[in-house]
Amino acid sequence: MHDEDTPSKKIRVVDRRWFTEDGELRPEREVPSPAPRETPPDSQERTPPEPSGTPETERPRAPGDRPPAGSRPETEAPQEMGQAGLDFLSLVDFLAQQALVLLSGAHGVEKNRDQARIFIDFLGVLEEKTRGNLSPEEARILTDVLFQLRTLFVQAAP
Repeated sequence: MHDEDTPSKKIRVVDRRWFTEDGELRPEREVPSPAPRETPPDSQERTPPEPSGTPETERPRAPGDRPPAGSRPETEAPQEMGQAGLDFLSLVDFLAQQALVLLSGAHGVEKNRDQARIFIDFLGVLEEKTRGNLSPEEARILTDVLFQLRTLFVQAAP
Protein backbone atom coordinates (compact mmCIF):
# COMPACT_ATOMS: atom_id res chain seq x y z
CA MET A 1 0.00 0.00 0.00
CA HIS A 2 1.21 3.50 -0.76
CA ASP A 3 0.16 6.46 1.37
CA GLU A 4 0.12 9.88 -0.22
CA ASP A 5 1.66 11.33 2.97
CA THR A 6 4.65 8.94 2.98
CA PRO A 7 7.46 9.91 0.60
CA SER A 8 8.70 7.05 -1.53
CA LYS A 9 12.23 5.84 -0.90
CA LYS A 10 14.37 5.24 -3.95
CA ILE A 11 16.77 2.35 -3.99
CA ARG A 12 20.12 2.93 -5.63
CA VAL A 13 22.01 -0.09 -6.93
CA VAL A 14 25.76 0.33 -7.42
CA ASP A 15 27.95 -2.27 -9.11
CA ARG A 16 31.03 -2.54 -6.90
CA ARG A 17 32.64 -5.47 -8.64
CA TRP A 18 36.25 -4.94 -9.62
CA PHE A 19 36.06 -6.85 -12.88
CA THR A 20 33.91 -7.05 -15.99
CA GLU A 21 32.23 -10.28 -17.12
CA ASP A 22 35.31 -10.94 -19.27
CA GLY A 23 37.59 -10.79 -16.22
CA GLU A 24 39.12 -7.44 -17.16
CA LEU A 25 39.74 -4.84 -14.47
CA ARG A 26 37.09 -2.11 -14.63
CA PRO A 27 38.54 1.28 -15.71
CA GLU A 28 37.31 2.99 -12.53
CA ARG A 29 39.24 0.40 -10.44
CA GLU A 30 42.60 0.92 -12.13
CA VAL A 31 45.24 2.37 -9.87
CA PRO A 32 47.02 5.36 -11.41
CA SER A 33 50.79 5.15 -11.43
CA PRO A 34 52.35 7.32 -8.74
CA ALA A 35 53.76 10.66 -9.82
CA PRO A 36 57.53 11.00 -9.44
CA ARG A 37 58.53 12.58 -6.16
CA GLU A 38 60.42 15.79 -6.26
CA THR A 39 63.42 16.20 -3.99
CA PRO A 40 63.26 19.42 -2.00
CA PRO A 41 66.05 21.81 -3.00
CA ASP A 42 67.30 22.13 0.57
CA SER A 43 67.18 18.29 0.98
CA GLN A 44 65.55 18.62 4.39
CA GLU A 45 62.28 17.04 5.31
CA ARG A 46 59.37 19.37 4.99
CA THR A 47 56.70 19.45 7.65
CA PRO A 48 53.09 19.26 6.53
CA PRO A 49 51.06 22.45 6.87
CA GLU A 50 49.11 22.92 10.08
CA PRO A 51 45.47 21.91 9.78
CA SER A 52 43.02 24.76 9.70
CA GLY A 53 40.80 25.37 12.70
CA THR A 54 37.60 24.65 10.80
CA PRO A 55 36.82 21.07 9.87
CA GLU A 56 36.15 20.39 6.22
CA THR A 57 32.67 19.30 5.32
CA GLU A 58 32.51 15.73 4.15
CA ARG A 59 30.26 14.44 1.43
CA PRO A 60 27.59 12.11 2.79
CA ARG A 61 28.58 8.49 2.39
CA ALA A 62 26.22 5.72 1.45
CA PRO A 63 25.96 2.78 3.84
CA GLY A 64 28.84 0.41 3.18
CA ASP A 65 31.14 3.05 1.67
CA ARG A 66 34.66 2.79 2.98
CA PRO A 67 35.86 5.94 4.77
CA PRO A 68 38.66 7.88 3.07
CA ALA A 69 42.16 6.54 3.60
CA GLY A 70 43.68 7.77 6.83
CA SER A 71 40.37 8.60 8.49
CA ARG A 72 39.20 6.80 11.59
CA PRO A 73 36.09 6.79 13.67
CA GLU A 74 36.36 9.35 16.45
CA THR A 75 36.01 6.63 19.09
CA GLU A 76 39.42 5.13 18.29
CA ALA A 77 42.50 6.14 20.23
CA PRO A 78 45.10 8.11 18.26
CA GLN A 79 47.78 5.97 16.68
CA GLU A 80 51.45 6.28 17.54
CA MET A 81 53.84 8.30 15.41
CA GLY A 82 54.83 6.53 12.20
CA GLN A 83 51.64 4.46 12.00
CA ALA A 84 49.19 7.10 10.82
CA GLY A 85 46.71 5.68 8.33
CA LEU A 86 47.55 2.04 9.05
CA ASP A 87 44.54 -0.06 9.95
CA PHE A 88 43.04 -3.46 9.23
CA LEU A 89 41.39 -2.40 5.97
CA SER A 90 44.70 -0.96 4.75
CA LEU A 91 46.32 -4.35 5.31
CA VAL A 92 43.51 -6.13 3.46
CA ASP A 93 43.78 -3.61 0.61
CA PHE A 94 47.57 -4.03 0.39
CA LEU A 95 47.42 -7.84 0.24
CA ALA A 96 44.54 -7.78 -2.25
CA GLN A 97 46.36 -5.38 -4.56
CA GLN A 98 49.46 -7.58 -4.56
CA ALA A 99 47.39 -10.64 -5.47
CA LEU A 100 45.51 -8.70 -8.14
CA VAL A 101 48.68 -7.44 -9.80
CA LEU A 102 50.15 -10.95 -9.85
CA LEU A 103 46.94 -12.43 -11.28
CA SER A 104 46.43 -9.77 -13.95
CA GLY A 105 50.01 -8.97 -14.89
CA ALA A 106 49.30 -5.25 -14.46
CA HIS A 107 52.01 -2.58 -14.10
CA GLY A 108 54.48 -4.63 -16.13
CA VAL A 109 54.60 -7.45 -13.57
CA GLU A 110 54.69 -10.97 -14.97
CA LYS A 111 51.59 -13.05 -14.18
CA ASN A 112 52.30 -15.54 -11.43
CA ARG A 113 49.40 -17.60 -10.01
CA ASP A 114 51.57 -19.29 -7.39
CA GLN A 115 52.69 -16.03 -5.82
CA ALA A 116 49.18 -14.61 -6.06
CA ARG A 117 47.91 -17.65 -4.21
CA ILE A 118 50.23 -16.83 -1.29
CA PHE A 119 48.64 -13.39 -0.88
CA ILE A 120 45.14 -14.87 -1.20
CA ASP A 121 46.05 -17.45 1.45
CA PHE A 122 47.34 -14.67 3.73
CA LEU A 123 43.94 -13.00 3.45
CA GLY A 124 42.27 -16.34 4.22
CA VAL A 125 44.39 -16.71 7.35
CA LEU A 126 43.46 -13.16 8.38
CA GLU A 127 39.78 -14.01 7.92
CA GLU A 128 40.10 -17.15 10.01
CA LYS A 129 42.16 -15.63 12.82
CA THR A 130 40.12 -12.42 13.14
CA ARG A 131 36.69 -14.08 12.95
CA GLY A 132 34.46 -12.57 15.64
CA ASN A 133 36.84 -9.69 16.31
CA LEU A 134 36.05 -7.50 13.30
CA SER A 135 33.40 -4.87 12.82
CA PRO A 136 30.59 -5.95 10.48
CA GLU A 137 31.97 -3.65 7.77
CA GLU A 138 35.51 -5.06 8.06
CA ALA A 139 34.23 -8.64 7.98
CA ARG A 140 32.04 -7.91 4.92
CA ILE A 141 34.89 -6.22 3.03
CA LEU A 142 37.33 -9.04 3.80
CA THR A 143 34.79 -11.68 2.71
CA ASP A 144 34.00 -9.79 -0.51
CA VAL A 145 37.67 -9.28 -1.40
CA LEU A 146 38.48 -12.93 -0.77
CA PHE A 147 35.54 -14.06 -2.91
CA GLN A 148 36.62 -11.82 -5.80
CA LEU A 149 40.27 -12.86 -5.63
CA ARG A 150 39.46 -16.56 -5.36
CA THR A 151 37.14 -16.25 -8.37
CA LEU A 152 39.89 -14.55 -10.37
CA PHE A 153 42.38 -17.19 -9.29
CA VAL A 154 40.14 -19.97 -10.61
CA GLN A 155 39.51 -18.02 -13.85
CA ALA A 156 43.27 -17.57 -14.33
CA ALA A 157 43.83 -21.36 -14.35
CA PRO A 158 45.89 -22.45 -17.33
